[in-house]
Amino acid sequence: MEKEVWKWLFSDFPDKSLILLICGVNETVNNSRMKIAIKGVSDLSKIKAEQINLFRNRIEVELNKPKNISKVKFFLRKYAEHNKKKYKELEEISQKETDVMLEEIQASDSLNVHDLIIHLMIQTDSLLIKKGVEVFGFVQDSNSAVKEAYTNGETKIEKKEDVLEDSNPIQEKRYESQIEIERLMAENQKFKSEINKLIEDKKEAIKESKELKKIIIKTESEKNEANKNLQKLERELHTRKWEIGTRDRKNQELQDMLAKLEEAKIELRNENSNLTQRVLHLEEEINAIEIKRLKEKDNLSIPRRIVTIIDRNMPDGLDGLENFEFHLINPNQLEEVIRTDKLNKSDEIWYIKFRLPGTKQSLLNDKYGNKVTGFKTIIELKDYCNIIY
Repeated sequence: MEKEVWKWLFSDFPDKSLILLICGVNETVNNSRMKIAIKGVSDLSKIKAEQINLFRNRIEVELNKPKNISKVKFFLRKYAEHNKKKYKELEEISQKETDVMLEEIQASDSLNVHDLIIHLMIQTDSLLIKKGVEVFGFVQDSNSAVKEAYTNGETKIEKKEDVLEDSNPIQEKRYESQIEIERLMAENQKFKSEINKLIEDKKEAIKESKELKKIIIKTESEKNEANKNLQKLERELHTRKWEIGTRDRKNQELQDMLAKLEEAKIELRNENSNLTQRVLHLEEEINAIEIKRLKEKDNLSIPRRIVTIIDRNMPDGLDGLENFEFHLINPNQLEEVIRTDKLNKSDEIWYIKFRLPGTKQSLLNDKYGNKVTGFKTIIELKDYCNIIY
């Protein structure tokens, strides 16, 4: 029944509006094969007004194809969505009962039954489409009444015209259009040559259909092959997921192990720090004992200058200097020694510049100031002590 409704709607469109509708639909389609094409017309947008009558039947036949009805519905639905203000009244009327809709359409100055049926038929809600079919049925019944009155005499026509005026003023115009269509169909006999061409086109379509069947068979074969490949890929995907799951579990185990190693590393670092503290403490005790022993041995009244050398090894030739008491601090232990304030007891702090990083030199200078002396070479250090090298 929906097809009959659309057939009536298309036949009720004025020539120019019908062409504009097709052009509007084609503008929304990117693929040229999907556009609505009329045989014999290369460009609908350039067709002349006097030519439309010649192709009117062919245009309606093409539009009534299910695939093209779907395109028209989609286009009109999108058009309505972008012009909601214009279609607001139709939206409100379409939500009411059929008889109420017809009454309000008849009372409207800007809308007619044709507008209402189109609005209902392009909807996706099956209930609204059903209403559109019901309104169409009312229009058909009204038109049948008009035709019967026309054949029975002028008096009956006047009575039926009264019925139409009560139901919808636009029906009289539609009846006149149908009379015009019948006249055009009579004139269509003049175009037998075009009909023969259509027959040839049909033969060509049959030929193309056979080719299409071959393509479909080939496509089915390719589809089956693709399904096989898809199943293979799904199996591979399942295997891959299992491998990924196994890998993730191993990664988690490794992360747990790494965390434990990190904890052990921290414990070792703390233990190493404690050992360093103990070594420093023992070195202090040894140095104190050594100082005490030397003092007791030499029993000197002259105080000796305490000199701390920051280096990995004690320079040779310093043992004979009785006026100095030398202590050796490894550069790696410097920060720890500074924190213990051990260097506060030193009268002087010496280092070789190229053996001690700049940051540690700055740290010594900032902390101990004039106590600190840096030498370019060991020879310069020994010269400083008046040692003949």
